[in-house]
Amino acid sequence: MYAAATHAVFSGNAFRELSTAGFEEIVVTDTSGQPQSPQNIRVLPCAELLTDSIRRIFVDDSVSEVFGGENQLF
Repeated sequence: MYAAATHAVFSGNAFRELSTAGFEEIVVTDTSGQPQSPQNIRVLPCAELLTDSIRRIFVDDSVSEVFGGENQLF
């Protein structure tokens, strides 16, 4: 079983509870700043992605190129 979250906030005994919940891996972004995480939590960096996307919006460029066209529906 896997879990994912964008702005994960681990408070109280969350790490202990999640480490015994049976997840193979929990994937979160680094947008909320994570303290030292247990082994089964993978933190993905997203600063470069966000920076490039905001810059492209500001200069009226294609945001789709950030994702290599993978976000196209049609």
